[in-house]
Amino acid sequence: MRLYGIFVLLTVLFSRLPISAQQTPLMAMYGFGDRTSFPEGDVWPDAETWKQHWELVFSRFTVITGRTKDAGLVQRLRSKGVLFAYHVVNTANAPTQESREERTSALVKEWSKPLEDSLEGRLQGGFDAISIDEFRADQDGSTEAAIVADALREVHRLYPAKKIIVWGSYQLGLSGSSGIHGLWNIKGARYDVQLRALQDTDSIFIVECYVREGKPQFSLYDEIGRNLKKRYPLLFQRTIFGVAISQTAPYIYDDKPKQDFSEFLDKQLRHIRTDQVLKEMPGVGFWAFYRAKPVTIARLVQSIDQWFGSRR
Repeated sequence: MRLYGIFVLLTVLFSRLPISAQQTPLMAMYGFGDRTSFPEGDVWPDAETWKQHWELVFSRFTVITGRTKDAGLVQRLRSKGVLFAYHVVNTANAPTQESREERTSALVKEWSKPLEDSLEGRLQGGFDAISIDEFRADQDGSTEAAIVADALREVHRLYPAKKIIVWGSYQLGLSGSSGIHGLWNIKGARYDVQLRALQDTDSIFIVECYVREGKPQFSLYDEIGRNLKKRYPLLFQRTIFGVAISQTAPYIYDDKPKQDFSEFLDKQLRHIRTDQVLKEMPGVGFWAFYRAKPVTIARLVQSIDQWFGSRR
């Protein structure tokens, strides 16, 4: 009984550690779907290739974002310690005549649905997490910033045991930065209303720092990481970068035909894992599986094994 009591105590203490201490690395892949059609010319040629490469991702990643009606899949991932975060959308910027309160309530209702959805009784307790796409560069003082912050806090209050993952524009990570990107890219704008809500709700923050081969701004990673660590140290512990792997129009980050895109992605991972500050971040995320070529996914897994270790 004494040993059991010690085990329970350690389990409770462990659950209260920051995500970086609980689960390192935190690897997130965006874009799962119960896909059945594969039009001619698509980067994914058939269902078998799609499934094989997702299984490859499942074996290495700890967070999958997307949508599914396959309760068995969610349960299988859950049993392996992989979190399936159901994809929901931030519609705060959509044109409407509704009041701020009505818009906030609508967001809370929409974001809460997957957390209660048992898939007709096949998924006990509903989905374990949601993935919000996305928090935008809505400045402090705007109605939109207030709405998403209030909605996030309310969902966290209603479902404290569930996990919330938020993808956000890179501008949010530059809020308050006096560096070149803070002065040039956002010209001193502030997004602290949304950042405070992210920090206060224990959300996982995925900063969309999408750089392309033609403009490899690795300095953007450096400035965002250092800025968040200085201004929001608790949030920094639960923040990872979102890296763009899209190779299909209109979001082509593989824009130098003579350069190996997989090598470019490897360079980004190496930079994140070896920089003095960035290496403290708990992992990395990728956008988006369905926009990348199968060979890119396969080689990406190899880079992940090298820089973050293998879960096999």
